[in-house]
Amino acid sequence: MFKHFPITGTRILEVRIEAVNIFNNVNLGFPDSEVGVPGTPNTNAGRITSTAFDNGDPQRNFQFGLRFTWHIGGARHAAAPTRDVRPS
Repeated sequence: MFKHFPITGTRILEVRIEAVNIFNNVNLGFPDSEVGVPGTPNTNAGRITSTAFDNGDPQRNFQFGLRFTWHIGGARHAAAPTRDVRPS
């Protein structure tokens, strides 16, 4: 989501907010599909023991950014620092 704020005729400030998995739903990995062999059964057969992408799945992620744009002599210039904010 973003919003443009005109400052003067040639200057614009843009505020951005981006979110991934905003409701914090758990994305589970695949269940263990190895049953085992006679005499040594797999006790984790059919169990899900990790989240998606080998526990590297981003759970809740927010990103905030500002972008300042201005025009000088017909050329367009922009400065866009962004920052990644992750809740603990």
